[in-house]
This record gives sequence, structure tokens and C-alpha cells, in this order.
Amino acid sequence: PGALEGILQEVAQWLDWDTLKSLELASLTTDGLLRHNAFLSLLATQRGLQNDHVLRRSLQSLALAEESSTDLQRLARICRRFSKDLVLFVSGHCGRNAPEFIKLTFTLERATSVCEELLELLGPAPRPRMCVVGCGSRVAQRDILQGGAANWSKATLRVELHGTEGLLVDWGSKWWQPLEPSGEAFPEPQWLPFPLPPCTRVTSEDLIRDSDS
Repeated sequence: PGALEGILQEVAQWLDWDTLKSLELASLTTDGLLRHNAFLSLLATQRGLQNDHVLRRSLQSLALAEESSTDLQRLARICRRFSKDLVLFVSGHCGRNAPEFIKLTFTLERATSVCEELLELLGPAPRPRMCVVGCGSRVAQRDILQGGAANWSKATLRVELHGTEGLLVDWGSKWWQPLEPSGEAFPEPQWLPFPLPPCTRVTSEDLIRDSDS
């Protein structure tokens, strides 16, 4: 704020009205260019995000897509090194305002889409064992009320690395555990193997039963 204030003071003191008008028009033009669909598409292509058509809405959404992609690329490199000893647990979540009847199926799809994208990055390389679960919005409801994370429109990851001596690494989100020692905990999830069996079908009744357990 201090640096910006100094710049504005210089602008107010030294620029005449015609120059100020030109500066205003240039700023509007730059802002329009940065928001234009053609520029966002070009930027997405140059950053390797050309398949993320849905995300071409703003600079912020493309930055988020690139960050997520980078994280998956790092995970893919780890999987190539430790595939036979690695187990990935991917949980899909959504916010509290999602329609009740789609929460579980949507979050399960969110978890499986992460696994599918990881498989694309791995290509023919050996694949680790992967498990998924759809959590609906129950984690968001609990954490927001207890002052935890506010954004649960995402998937979370937990990684286990096994060796001859047993479990060597247990890293990542265990969202079923309470935020505080006296806080609310959930039963440990019933993980589904990925790829999902063809007969897998999740209903709203499953969500209700899971929430009550």
C-alpha cells in the first residue's frame, strides 16, 4: 500500500489531464486484453493447459489449473519411482451449497478424475494402487463451523509408502480425524479401488447412511 500511495502521489502531481486520460484508456485496454477469451486461450495453450476448456474463465482459474497440474506432475514422478510400494487414497469433496442429491456422486467423480489424470501423466509406466471415496459436503460442514479450511471444492490426497519393514511413509489428509482433540470425528472411509468396478453405483441413501454411521 505504501509503494502504491507514493506512485499515485507522483501521478497526481506531475501528469496533466490529457496524459491522465491516455493512462486511463491504456489501463482499460490492458485490463480488457487480459480478460479476453482469445488471450486466455493463448495463455492456456502456452502453459500446457490447452485441454482445460472449462477453466478458461480468468487468470486466477488458469493459475489454479497450472498449480494443480504441477502438483500432479510431481506426484507422477514419485509414482514412477515407487509404483509397486505406493498406495494413493484420493477423497473428493464439495461445498455446503451443492444440491443434496448430487453430492456423493459428484465428489466420487471428482476423486476418480484425479486418478484418471494421473494415469494419463504416467502413460505406460507402472501404476500404483489407488483408492477413492466421495465425501459429499460433510467435511466442509464440520470444518467451516470449527474454524478450519473454508474451501472444500477439491480433492485431497493421502499417500502410503510400504517397504519390507512395513509402512514407511504415511503422508497427507486424514480428514476423518477431528480438527481438535475434542472435535467431531468421522468413521474411517470405506475406500473403493480405482478403477471402479463396472457395477459401482452410489446413491443418496449411501450418503445418508454414511453420515449417520
